[in-house]
Amino acid sequence: MEQQIAIQREKAAAETQAADALAARMDSEQAAASAAMARAQAEQEKADMARQLEVAQEIAAREFEQAKLIIMLKTIQNERGMGLLLISHDLALVRKVADRILVMREGKASGLLSRAEASEEAIMQLAALPSRRDATIKPVS
Repeated sequence: MEQQIAIQREKAAAETQAADALAARMDSEQAAASAAMARAQAEQEKADMARQLEVAQEIAAREFEQAKLIIMLKTIQNERGMGLLLISHDLALVRKVADRILVMREGKASGLLSRAEASEEAIMQLAALPSRRDATIKPVS
């Protein structure tokens, strides 16, 4: 009887050791998988940050080129005393450059504003008006 109890104890101890070894291996594999996922996420974040920086540099370069072009056009306009027609959807640019702003909707004039009158709200209100065929645009003094 004592021999059977000793065998059962040894068997239980062996099962416990096997279970502990399996748990340790599973913990190790889980830790390795977690570490791999963390590394992959960190690499993805680095790639995302690099792309955001690249996009920001591209935008800055475009804005710089746009500013150079506008300065050149305004210089030519002033030197030669000529008019400049700028067609754009960029309200900030239009408000900086234009003396007068003709707001259009559906290919028809909605209104004319001077630079002083040309708040973003005023432009958007004119753009929201239904277009009229018979709309007459009064000159801005």
